[in-house]
Amino acid sequence: ALPISINQASLTITPNSGQSKIYGNDDPTLGYQQTGLIQNKTVDGVVLNDSLTGALSRAQYGTLVGEDVGSYAITQGSLGASSNYALTFTPNVQYVINQASLTVTANDASKTYGDVFSAYTYRQSGLVSGTRVDGVIINDAISNVTFASAGSAATANVAGGPYSITASNAQGSGLGNYRIAYVNGALTVDPSQIIVTALGGNSIYGDSPVNPGLSASGVSGTPSSGLRNNEDVSVLTGLFNSFGITHLTNA
Repeated sequence: ALPISINQASLTITPNSGQSKIYGNDDPTLGYQQTGLIQNKTVDGVVLNDSLTGALSRAQYGTLVGEDVGSYAITQGSLGASSNYALTFTPNVQYVINQASLTVTANDASKTYGDVFSAYTYRQSGLVSGTRVDGVIINDAISNVTFASAGSAATANVAGGPYSITASNAQGSGLGNYRIAYVNGALTVDPSQIIVTALGGNSIYGDSPVNPGLSASGVSGTPSSGLRNNEDVSVLTGLFNSFGITHLTNA
């Protein structure tokens, strides 16, 4: 009998297009389509039911740089078939890592009238830090946030508040992997505490007396108190010194 040659069958594997994940998450199992695999087919009285083994991979998988936002070519990885097949893999199908959401919120704060405020703080949600992803540890960080508020000036008054605190321009490591949203806070200006004292005086009998007026001072032990911004008692309203003498008052 003459020998019969059985040649390899053609098998094509094509990764599914449009596969992606959000930054900071593990890769899913990568999907694909195949053509040419013989399954549940009776050949010469026997049932052939071949299968593939292994899995697809992608460029730079398992590296820190490979977890950054961007596009990565899907590779054949360990996916394969038996020697009965001549396997063709479709290259250059891209896997995409999309930006994660990060929210930076300016914390509410308060200050005393006359003070310059700069002690801004914030809180964040969504930052990937100390998290193991695809076998590598991601430690993103925020090192600085820019703040602005009309209430920060020493001259910002109580009536104008609360003033909006705006956060912007977060700086740090790994932040290019995020779509950053900023949430405003509020800055409240509290009144400066003062002690108002009625001043004493004297008058000469027969002359029209001069009201000696008032003085204002800060509260002992409270540095941010008293009249501020070089203001004087003329800014105080609703106060008066009842000076109970006239030019006819006896000495």
